Amino acid sequence: MKRALGYISTHRRPLTIFGGVVVVFTLILVLTALILNGVAAVATVFTPPATATPSPSPTPTPSPSPTPVPFVNGAAEYLVDADSGKALYSANIHNKLQMASTAKIMTAVVALERGNPNEVVPITQSELDEVPAGVSTALLVANDRMYLSDLLYALLLPSGCDAAIVIAHAIGGTTANFVAMMNNEAQQLGLLSTHYTSPYGALPDAHQYTTVADLVTLARHAMRIPLFAHIVGQTYYELKATINHHDYPWNNTNDLLTTYPGANGIKTGNSSVAGYCLVFSATRDGHLLIGAELGAPDFSTLYSDATNLLNMGFVKVIL
Repeated sequence: MKRALGYISTHRRPLTIFGGVVVVFTLILVLTALILNGVAAVATVFTPPATATPSPSPTPTPSPSPTPVPFVNGAAEYLVDADSGKALYSANIHNKLQMASTAKIMTAVVALERGNPNEVVPITQSELDEVPAGVSTALLVANDRMYLSDLLYALLLPSGCDAAIVIAHAIGGTTANFVAMMNNEAQQLGLLSTHYTSPYGALPDAHQYTTVADLVTLARHAMRIPLFAHIVGQTYYELKATINHHDYPWNNTNDLLTTYPGANGIKTGNSSVAGYCLVFSATRDGHLLIGAELGAPDFSTLYSDATNLLNMGFVKVIL
């Protein structure tokens, strides 16, 4: 019996030792867990708050600057002091360009230098039949008779192509002869970059061209002719009906006369190729300025350009 008990006792001691080891190991695990939790808690308490990253300030977008309005907008411009001939502004002044109805300035000059303003001129149906379709006219009526001076109003105010042909026949006998006279006059005036093919110029024609330099030279010459200068300065002219002709009210196509103080001429023109053209003049404080612009995009822009040029020019000559 004692041996039996001793056997049992001998075999339970290892189990007791093992249990103690388990208990110790468990205590170690618990202590370790408590220590780790404490460290984590301390870390949590003393961890400084994360620094907030500031949002970048938005970069202001500058407002786009408005596109500056061009001073002039044509293919070529020229402005001079008419008395001295001094150039006040020039751009592409020697470029050969189509002239449209500014050709009628030369038609008037030749008529005044070769004809008699008091001559009575008949209007024939054949002359009116020569007028191209779609051009500006003075609405002349066949078999009417009027003075050459009245035909010049019809030519220069409403830009009558019918008046140009009637004048050409009255002065040159035929349109072709009169055009030759126009080109001869151009040579005499030194307009070496100018060529005419018709007395009206209203239609696109690559063979009828000029430069703004030549146009200003021609205009200076024309404005020295008193009747020419008087006619181109009128905004309206009415030829009252008589036994010789119908009533003809003519408005000037040059709106600069009513929009610019001191404006006194000279001639408009436009075609699909030439663009919008103007030979213009104005007087201020005894100074006469004459300019020309060819190839503007429209009449409104053309008059604005002429206004800019004249304003700039008068500042130069008066101050």
